[in-house]
Amino acid sequence: IADCTLKLTAALTNHHDGHPLDIAAPRSVLSGLKANAALMVHAENLLLENGAIRTHGTRLAMSGHDPVSRLTPAQRVRMAELEALFCEAVLAPPRQQDVAQNALDRDLLALLVEAERLRALPNIALGQTIVFHRDALVTAAALLRAAFPPPQSFSTSQARSALSTTRRLVVPVLEYFDTKGITLRSDDLRRMAPDFAVTPPDAT
Repeated sequence: IADCTLKLTAALTNHHDGHPLDIAAPRSVLSGLKANAALMVHAENLLLENGAIRTHGTRLAMSGHDPVSRLTPAQRVRMAELEALFCEAVLAPPRQQDVAQNALDRDLLALLVEAERLRALPNIALGQTIVFHRDALVTAAALLRAAFPPPQSFSTSQARSALSTTRRLVVPVLEYFDTKGITLRSDDLRRMAPDFAVTPPDAT
């Protein structure tokens, strides 16, 4: 077990050193380790229990791994530029593939999502993921509350008009609000929750 633990943590550490801006390592980095599979599972569970490693979906990372602390000054400037693009776009965000045209930009966008400065919301019907700035969602909630004070109901089409956006963009926003309890859905209609608080972005 101790041998498996050392091999697992060494593999993760090596990945972090080689890919410092990756939030976590894919499990494929463990596939080449020469160790008993059952013992590796046990070692992973022990490391998770004692907080030495953490999960990110199906990926793993050392708990002490902090990609933001490894950013160079130039990368921090670029990260701020990317965030500004989404912030200024409000509810008409650019497509990720148009903004992040290289591996660095994709890593920086992932860090912004991880820090919850950006929100990646799925449009399930279209099979797309649309990224919004957190400030844009705060603004959208305030606009909807002003346009449809509770208990007034509204349709998706009415919300789209109130926010001056498209159905492709408004649907994931409304579904996100549903999950957060900002809107209350009944069939095809919604109403704003009587009391809700949209936490403002962290000033840092």
